[in-house]
Amino acid sequence: MSQVSVADVDNLSDVYSGLVESYSIAQTSFEKDAGELTAIQEAAENDYAEASSALEAANELVDQCQQELEQLQSALEEAEAELASAEEDLAEAESGGSYDEDGNWEPADTSGEEAAVEEAQEHVAEINEQINAAQEKMEKAQEQQQKCAERAELAKETLQIASQHMESFVSAQTVHLSAIEHQVSVAQARLNHAREALSQYLATNPQAASFEKWVHWQPAKGQIITPDIIHDRLNLSSEQSQLFAEYLYARDSAFRNRIDEYRSKYNAAQGQAEKHAILVQASRGGSGDFAEKLAVYAFKPFGTVSTQDRRFFEDGKYTKIDLRVSDLNRAVILGRGEKMGAPAGGSLAIEIKTGHPEYLYSQKDHLIFQAGGHQDSSASMVICSRDIHDLSPEKEKELRDALRSAGSPIIGMMPSKDELDGTIWKQVCETMETKQ
Repeated sequence: MSQVSVADVDNLSDVYSGLVESYSIAQTSFEKDAGELTAIQEAAENDYAEASSALEAANELVDQCQQELEQLQSALEEAEAELASAEEDLAEAESGGSYDEDGNWEPADTSGEEAAVEEAQEHVAEINEQINAAQEKMEKAQEQQQKCAERAELAKETLQIASQHMESFVSAQTVHLSAIEHQVSVAQARLNHAREALSQYLATNPQAASFEKWVHWQPAKGQIITPDIIHDRLNLSSEQSQLFAEYLYARDSAFRNRIDEYRSKYNAAQGQAEKHAILVQASRGGSGDFAEKLAVYAFKPFGTVSTQDRRFFEDGKYTKIDLRVSDLNRAVILGRGEKMGAPAGGSLAIEIKTGHPEYLYSQKDHLIFQAGGHQDSSASMVICSRDIHDLSPEKEKELRDALRSAGSPIIGMMPSKDELDGTIWKQVCETMETKQ
C-alpha cells in the first residue's frame, strides 16, 4: 500500500466533505426548484381544468341558443303559414257581397277575417322579435365560446410547457445528482484507502503519529483548558515542527507561496553569501509567520480563531491582534490573578512574538502598546519563544512585570527562535518530501 501523509488525508477529507456538502446543497436546491415547478405545473393544470370547464359551459350555451333559434324558426314558419291562410280567407271574404232590397251593392262583412289577419301579423312580428333577440344572444354566446376556446388552448399549451420543463428538469437534475453521488462514493473510497495507508505508516513512525494526534486533537467534554494543556499545544519537537511545516506547505496556499518564493530565490542565489542572505530574509518573515500558524492550530480547538483583527484607540491609533479566539467552547485558565482566565463563551486576545532574548526585551514598549488592544477580551496574553528564559533574571522579571501590569502577561511557550529558523531553513533548502 502506498504511503500517504496526514496532509494528504486531510486534503482528501476536505474534498470528501466538500462533495458531501455540494450534494446536500444540490439536493436541497433540487427539492426547492422541483417544488416550485410542481406548484407551477399544478397551477397550470388547475387553469386548464377551469378553462376546459368554461369552454364546455360556453359550448352548451351555444347549443341551447341554436336549439332556441331552430324552434323559433319553426314557429315562424307556422305563424307565416297561418298569416297566409288568414290573408286568403280575407281575400275570399272580400270577393263576396250582395245587393240590398234597394238594389245597392253591399260588400261582405270581413271584420272577422281582418281581425284574424291582424292577429297573425302580430304573431309573426312577435316571433321575429324573439328571433332577433335569440340571434343576438347566439352572437354573444359564440363570442364567449371563442374566448373560452382561446383560453383553453393557451392553458393547454402552458400546461404542456410546464410539464415538459418539469420532466426535463427532473431528468437533468437526476443525472447531475447521480454524478455528484458517484463522486462522493469515489472520494469516500479513496479517503478510506488513504486512511488505511496512513494508519499503517503512523504505526511505524511515532513522531508522525504524535503529530497527527496533535493536529487533530480536541479537548474532552467538559475539560477546562489549563496552562499545561496550552504548553503541550504550543510545544512540538523539532521533528514534529518539521512535520507541521510540511503539513502547512501541503494545506496552506499562503504559506506554500511564501516558501516557494524563498526557495526560488535561494536556488537562484550565487554563492554562499547570497544564499545566507536569503535564509536571513526567510528567518525574518517566514519564522514569525510559521509561529503564528502554530498558535492558530494550537488554539483553534478552543473556539473561533481570527487573525489580525484591528482595535482602535481613542486617539485614532490602532493595533492588530495577532490571534483572537472568540466564542470559547471551554473555560481557559492562564494562571493566577486578574484576567488570567476566560469563561466558556468568552474570548482570548493573543500577541505572538518570537526572537532572540535581547530582541524580546527590546520589544517591551511595543508589546505594552499591543496589550492596550487586548482589553476588550475576557483574557489576554503574549506568547513568545522560549528565548525569554535566556534573558538575565532581572530583564526577564522586568519584561514579565511590565506586561502583567499592562494586562497581557507574557508566556514563553513557543519553540526557540533558532528552532523556528531551522524549520523554515529546511523548508527553503531542501526539496519537499512529504513525511507526515
